[in-house]
Amino acid sequence: MVQMSSSELLGQNIWELFPAAVETEAYEQFHQAMAEQTPRQFDYFYAPWNCWHDHRIYPSPTGLTVLIADISDRKQAAAALHQSEERLQIAVLSAKLGMWFWEIATDTLIWTEPCKALFGLPPNHPAITYADFIELLHPDDRQRTDAAVTHAIQNRADYDIEYRTVWQDGSVHWIGAKGSCIYDSAGQPLRMNGVVIDIDDHKQAEEEIRQNRDRLAFVLRTAEIGLWLNALPLSSLVWDDRTKELFFVPPGVEPTIEWFWSRLHPDDREPTRLAIEEALRDRTLYDIHHRAINPDTQEIRWIRSAGIATYAPDGTPIQFDGINYDITDRKRAELNDQFLNHLDLRLRQLSTAETMVEEALSSVGKFLKVDRCLWDRIYWAEDLAIVEQDWSQQEMPSLIGTYHLSEFILPDLVSLFQKGQPAVASDVTTYPYTAPFADNLASFNIRAFVGVPCMYEGTWVATLAINSSTVRNWRPDEVALLEEVVARLWSLIEHTRAVQELRQSEAEFRQLANAMPQIVWISDANGTLEFINDRWTEYTGLTLAQSQDQAAMQQVIPLEDYAQLQAGFIQAQEARSPYQSQFRLIQPDGTYLHFLTRAIPLLDQHGQIRRWYGTSTDITGLKQLEVELRQKNAILDVINESAPAPIFVKDRQGHIIYANPATLKVLGKTAEEVIGYRDCDLYSNPEDAARVMENDRRVMASGQMEVVEESPDGIRTFLGMKVPYRNETGDVIGLIGISNDITDRVQLERDREIILQQEQIAREAAETANRIKDEFLAVLSHELRSPLNPILGWSKLLQQGKLDAEKTKTALLTIQRNAQLQSQLIDDLLDISRILRGKLRVNAMPVDLNAVILAALETVRPRR
Repeated sequence: MVQMSSSELLGQNIWELFPAAVETEAYEQFHQAMAEQTPRQFDYFYAPWNCWHDHRIYPSPTGLTVLIADISDRKQAAAALHQSEERLQIAVLSAKLGMWFWEIATDTLIWTEPCKALFGLPPNHPAITYADFIELLHPDDRQRTDAAVTHAIQNRADYDIEYRTVWQDGSVHWIGAKGSCIYDSAGQPLRMNGVVIDIDDHKQAEEEIRQNRDRLAFVLRTAEIGLWLNALPLSSLVWDDRTKELFFVPPGVEPTIEWFWSRLHPDDREPTRLAIEEALRDRTLYDIHHRAINPDTQEIRWIRSAGIATYAPDGTPIQFDGINYDITDRKRAELNDQFLNHLDLRLRQLSTAETMVEEALSSVGKFLKVDRCLWDRIYWAEDLAIVEQDWSQQEMPSLIGTYHLSEFILPDLVSLFQKGQPAVASDVTTYPYTAPFADNLASFNIRAFVGVPCMYEGTWVATLAINSSTVRNWRPDEVALLEEVVARLWSLIEHTRAVQELRQSEAEFRQLANAMPQIVWISDANGTLEFINDRWTEYTGLTLAQSQDQAAMQQVIPLEDYAQLQAGFIQAQEARSPYQSQFRLIQPDGTYLHFLTRAIPLLDQHGQIRRWYGTSTDITGLKQLEVELRQKNAILDVINESAPAPIFVKDRQGHIIYANPATLKVLGKTAEEVIGYRDCDLYSNPEDAARVMENDRRVMASGQMEVVEESPDGIRTFLGMKVPYRNETGDVIGLIGISNDITDRVQLERDREIILQQEQIAREAAETANRIKDEFLAVLSHELRSPLNPILGWSKLLQQGKLDAEKTKTALLTIQRNAQLQSQLIDDLLDISRILRGKLRVNAMPVDLNAVILAALETVRPRR
């Protein structure tokens, strides 16, 4: 072990022989065994020798007996086993692997925790029976799984199956199971052991692969893509039906490489061969566009082929697979687009409509390889078609001339053209719209044709037609090409005519501009003049070239005005908005002419300014009028501000738009509280406001001035003159009013009326008093006369002396009584006079009413 002899070892200190063991576990174990005198056994790894030793120590009072055995192999095997167990555990955990053990005799299934987890069972779930296991499976998999277990037991075969398990939450999971059976010496089955693994991801991947395969088949079928799988070297070819169809291979024929080359267009064979060689050599994608040709009908089909090779380990290509799909429509569209672009370029280089039509007819005829191409103008209301130009592939009689539509086509075809739809006839003898006139068309060598109407503002005005002298099945792309040619040709013709009209319009514009009294100018987007009319030269003496020089312009426009023009123009440029400003022109005598310049920008389709169109109007007279107007306005402002009479202006709706201070004073409000409001918003009494607004409405409706008396507050009275306010066209847009406060005058008139009424009353009272006085005098005369009559009568009788004593006494008494009555009457008159003069004195005394009554009766008693 130590590679030393006994003589070399005897007498040596062990720790000197093995210094690496000092202060190690072995060192401590040796000393403890000696100190405690107890046997020891331990394993120790000695690093210098890279090996494990089993130490057994037996102490004695005189020393230690040590037995050492090399156990490196055992240790390595144990480590390997431990490592293997760890790896197995890791593999089981990472692979979701579960182990199961079925004791057949006792029908007991023992599952590891990972195995239970795969079946959706908790770790502490007890052992189950085989029948319990079957119940955990998906119903559709139970019989199949049971049959597999029975087969494995009976035939001593491996158990290998995939099935689904249904968890308690209803979810379904796929499991892969493997196992084998152990038998006793008599060949009876004892137990089955095995593993299960989660294959959900695998099954999902399989399903995705299946779906992807189905999708690929659907895409290939829907997109009409052909598939080819060719083993190398190329001999027989594996083509699907679509690829055979693309290369005109008859059904049932197995294609060969010779078939492939024979179906390629001769011009495409060499480029295809080179592309295949390059792809195989450089391991790149094979991708080419080539044409397949039908040897029987000469039909050409464009095909895009793409593929990639598979290589052997030594780099030899062994398989070449790919796809084909029809790109004929796209290629034809590309060729048509190229033709249209080239035709458009050529047409734009021509200057007349006639040469454009001529170029279009020859180009279309050659490109489509037709016998004839013609252009006619249509006057369908007159049943006329006038062929203006035609082109023919060979020497054919010209068809230029006038024809009756009804001699060649039915009215239904006329209606078709009027709707803007093309007519496509592969054979005029069977085409329903021309069959009755097939002989007429044949006389012009027309057997098949396509006619595309040209529509202008919804009316059929012209036709582009191509003819074939033989039956021909026209392709949709050929018809579409003709429709596009018609659209472009007509637009170019119209453009050419528009250019000619524009030139004429420009000449007319110049003539009109020079006839205008204003300065007319056009500039580019930056303000450089491109056109000026004669007025500018007359005002400034500058030509267009001179006017493009800023120094020359600054000689006729003051510097401050020129700077203002430039600043305003820059702002209008940035805002892309109309431009307006004023400037002065310096006259030879040093005076100024004032001009108002206005311009509007012309924008392109991107909103950018192309040029400016402007006018400059001489407003010198207007400026003078403005000065006068300002003076007049200043005077008017002074009048308005200082006038004591309210002055106001209202719009058509009755809103006050101006009110002078007198108006505001009357209303007792500020301008902010008045301007913009109506009378109904300002007056406290709605009835007063309504009367004022009705007066305003009547004046604006009649358009006539009125003088009205109004009382806005019900206290003061104003006499207003209201006049309709008109705009430049004479339309009434409001009302102007001027009011005078006539409250005092109205009060005077009211007082005067009262005085007049009082005077009238007094006059009537006086008249009544006079009448009463007259009546009183008449009564008084009667009353004064009444007592005198008895006195005079009895006095005459007394004078005659014919009365006896009794009668005399009666006469005297009567005279006395009537005299007293007359005296009393006179006293009453005096009392009335005193009453009138306020000097009546009342003497209280007793009155004998009997005497009064008798006297009254006597007075009124009729005399006999």
